[in-house]
Amino acid sequence: DVITNAPQPMIEDLDTIPFPAWHLLPWQRYRLFNFARVTDPATLILGSRGCPYKCNFCSLIVMGHNRRKRSISNLVDECEYMYERYGMKQMAYVDPIFPISRREAVAFRDEVVKRGLQKKQVWTTETRVDLMDQETVEAMVESGCRRVMFGFETGDQETLNAIKKDFKLQQAYEAVRLCQKVGMGVIGFFIVGSPGETERSINMTIDFACDLDIEFAKFTVFVPYPGTAIYNDFMKDGTLKEPESLDFERYTSYPTDENPAIYVTPALTQAKLMQLQKKAFRKFYLRPKMIYRHLVEIRALNVNDMYNGLQLVLTPS
Repeated sequence: DVITNAPQPMIEDLDTIPFPAWHLLPWQRYRLFNFARVTDPATLILGSRGCPYKCNFCSLIVMGHNRRKRSISNLVDECEYMYERYGMKQMAYVDPIFPISRREAVAFRDEVVKRGLQKKQVWTTETRVDLMDQETVEAMVESGCRRVMFGFETGDQETLNAIKKDFKLQQAYEAVRLCQKVGMGVIGFFIVGSPGETERSINMTIDFACDLDIEFAKFTVFVPYPGTAIYNDFMKDGTLKEPESLDFERYTSYPTDENPAIYVTPALTQAKLMQLQKKAFRKFYLRPKMIYRHLVEIRALNVNDMYNGLQLVLTPS
């Protein structure tokens, strides 16, 4: 029998959680693709749990909307510990959003600079375009941030509103401009085939990604993950049904003929959805300036990763 326990209360004071036991893992083998010019060992770090935003496709809802965060001193303690014990020069924040405010960015910068860590470590993070302003990006880069990831999601404002992302497309352009001005690279995440999308709106997303002039872009097929607001809606209205909804192999962002997407927006077919995803990768990465940009950085990238990526964009649909 399977016994399901009642939900347990969230841990409110994250400072009480000990640092991860990295000595139990072969940490020397890990590198971060996000730092294309850096080949030193890298690790992940989490500064908060929960997210106050209500994007209806996001599975991070399982962590709750109440953001619980570690103190800045505790967070920087871990950064310092990882450098002193393991020589870790790269930290990747895996928070839903970090920093979440100008105040947090400045406080983090001040603590890092006080300890001189900005001269020893670099880091990357994911945050929101509508949280970026001049003082925030300056504080981030001064504390060692080299790349930032944004969930741009779509180039169609109507779709952006429907998935409750709650920002304007113009804010995306401005965020990229601010980051590039201070020397931070930008990686973008985009969704192909959100509910209500059409071939036209997806082509708008592809053009939007190219217009942003960011370093990397990831185009994933929309997935109604269990626990999200959209998944719950789909189960209620019959868009998803059991047992199909329990086939977790189908929850893939990169569908194939053998393992098709679990959801296809009504305006598209499975084949057209996959074709548009490949088109997005091809159009973004096979531009002359993108080829040149990545050839410059090629010496630091994993050859197998490059080969797999080329297969994705070059294989006929």
